[in-house]
Amino acid sequence: MRSSSELIDSINRLTQALYQINSVDLMLNVLKAEITALFGFNLIWLYEFADNQSTQIKLISIKGKRQQQIAADYPVIDIKQDKMLENIFKNKTPVYIEDARTDSSTNKEIIRSWGNRTIINCQLYVRDKSLGVFGTGSFFDEGVKPLTQEEITYFNVISNALAMALDRVNHKAIAMQDPLTGLDNKRALQINADAILELAQRNQQNAAVIFIDINNFKPANDTYGHAFGDEVLKYFANSLHQTLRRSDIKARYGGDEFVIILPNIEDESSIKKVIDDIKMHCTDIQIGNIHYQLHFSAGWSVYPYDGVTIQQLIERADHRMYTQKGDDSN
Repeated sequence: MRSSSELIDSINRLTQALYQINSVDLMLNVLKAEITALFGFNLIWLYEFADNQSTQIKLISIKGKRQQQIAADYPVIDIKQDKMLENIFKNKTPVYIEDARTDSSTNKEIIRSWGNRTIINCQLYVRDKSLGVFGTGSFFDEGVKPLTQEEITYFNVISNALAMALDRVNHKAIAMQDPLTGLDNKRALQINADAILELAQRNQQNAAVIFIDINNFKPANDTYGHAFGDEVLKYFANSLHQTLRRSDIKARYGGDEFVIILPNIEDESSIKKVIDDIKMHCTDIQIGNIHYQLHFSAGWSVYPYDGVTIQQLIERADHRMYTQKGDDSN
């Protein structure tokens, strides 16, 4: 059983962290780390309504044990086929189920597939508008993990903080995006980087920064015009979204400069593979009848070896990029 002081300290940490983060995936990473440390729950999920009739929910993010299998099998869930979900959306307080295998409200097919045992789900709502559902719990092999009323109240508080954070992100997304490419701007990069580096420090993990400079962007502008140049940047940005992981941060840093942050990266060979993937999938551009082959230079840095702040890591990655450019020209 968690003490009142432990629960309050956790609420304070999460409230401050969620207020600063502008990425849904990062929010779930922060929540996962906190909830696992406090309760031992190794999976958290976030669903939102998939239609205007509020009859289905679709998966937005899931973190932890068996996440890939669950994401593949249950990207959308029909609320009417699940009494537990109906109960969740009838309540503004958490719906707690001590043992999902025996509780009469649970959809046993989903429970068997997910492997759930103890479950707590919270409806996320702001200004009486439901945003979806956030949940966590234990698995069959972990056994029942009973929660006290005080602990259930804890989940109510953090779900309210999460709902407000999601609402803020939805309303401020434009202010945090580069208007041309839709990637993170410098402000969003700083905020998300702070969260990633804090998590890396806490979990004793590495994180990587890649700095990209497009070498032949100016010739594209000069040859085909600025409108074409804009389309090239948008094409490159969209390709980054499709090629990289959802959890990776992609930001436009300058005119033709981009910064990528890779959480929980293993080694430099993994970083080089990401750069190779970008070269393979993001540089062969077809706009209308014009085919254009982009060329870029890239440098990288690794937290905490090359720096402990995002600015230090960007400077180190930028320096490595120019050092490699010099070596290539010799």
